[in-house]
Amino acid sequence: MHRNYALFFYLKFSTFQFINFNYLSVPKTFQISSYSKLVSLINLFIGRRKLQKNSLEFSLIKVTDSDYSLIQNLIRFYIYDMSEFMGWVCPSTGLFGGVDDQPYYFGHIPENNEALWPEGWRCIGFKIIINNEIAGFCLVRLFKHNGKQLNDIGEFFILRKFRKKGLGQAVSHSVFDMYPDHWQVRQLLENIPAQRFWEKTIHNYTYGQFQNQTKEIDGIGLMKVQNFSS
Repeated sequence: MHRNYALFFYLKFSTFQFINFNYLSVPKTFQISSYSKLVSLINLFIGRRKLQKNSLEFSLIKVTDSDYSLIQNLIRFYIYDMSEFMGWVCPSTGLFGGVDDQPYYFGHIPENNEALWPEGWRCIGFKIIINNEIAGFCLVRLFKHNGKQLNDIGEFFILRKFRKKGLGQAVSHSVFDMYPDHWQVRQLLENIPAQRFWEKTIHNYTYGQFQNQTKEIDGIGLMKVQNFSS
């Protein structure tokens, strides 16, 4: 978890002026061992403050059964967006499909046996609201991996009109804070824009303290995966 620390550092000029940064949020694992690390920390802090200032105000609302069709329809846009990078063919109906495990986020079991999760997995879904308007969704999975709690971004989508405004980073940072523990975020290897977004988002959240590697994911294959603690 992030904690608030009072970080005082002093830059010695001819006038011996002092600069004081109070209540700077720093990961527990972060230790300043050199001037360059201190400068990097300051730059990241300034960047996060700018992000918080410039991002849109939003609400995260847990989905209910009445939201099932809403999320299902948004997922079709989500799949359509990914088809640009994945090369998926447009269905003959012109309607892209959804995700087989969507029922889990609404407390139901998927009919497709291939979409069944291991016993003990939990999940929660959020719709993202801005001024009473739907702006996207975030679906989170919570499960045990090698005996440890692991949180995972199942699916994440921001409508185009709300992109490039800091919303995606602000929403994901809020979700990371809501479920403090070990996290993983996965992207398909062909989806380079998603990789760039998540690498930047997680770098800003962790002040660079995360692992970024290519892993074999059961049932999917090789994926780009970021691991970190919130």
